[in-house]
Amino acid sequence: MTDNYTNEYNNQYIHKLDHKKIDTGNIFNAFAVAPYGLEEELLYELQSIGFKNIIVEKSGCSFQANMLGIQYANLHLRIASRILIQLKEQEINTEKDILELTYNINWQKWFSHKESIKIKTFAINSDLTSLQYCNLLVKDGICDYFRDKENERPSVNKINPDIRIYSFIKKKKLTLYLDTSGESLFKRGWRLNKGETPIKENLASGILSLSKWEPNKTLLDPFCGSGTILIEAYCIAASIPSGINRKFAFENFKTHDVNQWNNLIKESKENIKNNIETEIIGCDIDKNSIEYAKQNLVRSGIETNKIRFINANACDLKINHSNGFIVTNPPYGIRTPSDDIWSSWAHNLKQNYFNWNVNIISSDLLLPKKMRLKPIRKIPIFNGKLECRLFKFEIVKDSYRKIKNTV
Repeated sequence: MTDNYTNEYNNQYIHKLDHKKIDTGNIFNAFAVAPYGLEEELLYELQSIGFKNIIVEKSGCSFQANMLGIQYANLHLRIASRILIQLKEQEINTEKDILELTYNINWQKWFSHKESIKIKTFAINSDLTSLQYCNLLVKDGICDYFRDKENERPSVNKINPDIRIYSFIKKKKLTLYLDTSGESLFKRGWRLNKGETPIKENLASGILSLSKWEPNKTLLDPFCGSGTILIEAYCIAASIPSGINRKFAFENFKTHDVNQWNNLIKESKENIKNNIETEIIGCDIDKNSIEYAKQNLVRSGIETNKIRFINANACDLKINHSNGFIVTNPPYGIRTPSDDIWSSWAHNLKQNYFNWNVNIISSDLLLPKKMRLKPIRKIPIFNGKLECRLFKFEIVKDSYRKIKNTV
């Protein structure tokens, strides 16, 4: 995949950062973590912002940037789960090597013993038998460092730490990362009422990107639940930064440039578009879900008239538009009342949504068969730990007649 790839979805609706501002000074090797199946979409997003030297890897993308670029990535990336910066990478042969490598990092550059820490270790094809012990060695290396430098050891906080360190062991190579995000980036800071089995915000943005929806097109979520897809869509259309309502771990770093950060926030707010005419519509049969969605809309800072909500059955809903996009996370698994909903909804789509582009994320791999529609694409994706597919359909006039005649 090359850097000159253009993705209209991202290029039109993401504020591009001058690459000269993020390619100067102290450059870090960074890694943006992404949900499985969305690595390529994250690549396009990074490219559209202006980052260079991007490499797609399993579960994310590596890239290079200075601290301004790291701040910008945290504030603006919609698909990433967190942004890590590499501190050290080295071959290890024994568990003792982990302790020595960790101890020899200049931790005082980033934080003091007063900040609480949390360490998380992952391993692939490693001969080391205990991840828990490796985790302990990284913790001991950091604590021993501060004991020798400051006569105090940082405390461990597994719930809400000030500083998070990630340890990745692949075969005989150990890489230590400092987490610049803190809480996962899907936590935008506005969700209060989640509704039933919500979709994460970064996954919602990811499937909007995969759908190729553009904000000049009508968007409908007929099973909107707590409104995540709709709110993400409006934020994309209005260029509202995904992290504008939250805090980040890098704000705890000694190196944090408060003035630079405040200027970035100010500039990002000035680029928000207030006169968005995109029609974004949410429908749900459950009145409580509609209320949850409206409350989340208010908490996100979006005016309540920007998204239209309808309390109705998706199987009966008709939108008077000649074309548009449906992007939805409908009931599936234990949430599905019966298979009848699929045939009934598909009947409505075939009758009333000619020329619409339909995108459905579901763990039910038999969904197209139940709907009697042939998908143009089936994209593997995960909703948390649940393996799903994003099914893409194009509703054309012939589809209803052909299926009807085969009954």
